[in-house]
Amino acid sequence: MGAANVFRVVPGQAPTVYASGFTNVLDIAFGSDGSLYVLEISHFGLLSGSPFGGLWRVPPGGGTPQLLTTDLILPGGIAVAPDGSLYVGTCAPCANDGGVVRIVP
Repeated sequence: MGAANVFRVVPGQAPTVYASGFTNVLDIAFGSDGSLYVLEISHFGLLSGSPFGGLWRVPPGGGTPQLLTTDLILPGGIAVAPDGSLYVGTCAPCANDGGVVRIVP
């Protein structure tokens, strides 16, 4: 838990840690303001038995991540709408039970 990182990769340079402290990162997306959203499939670890994923916001340019929610059930992906709303697919590995939730950060 808390050991996953998001790296910044620049061609011709070694990767650098952009943000850290996550668990089981599944997807990332940037908002129009430069915020990075990091989606975890399991916020409490895959072996915890908890189906709840986490959603984080990292300020533009990096900095301390802010946990937005840990009540997403097995999320599978994230998209940012032009108005800044976040859309997260839920119950990704579930047969016939998935959905999409809208989150306004």
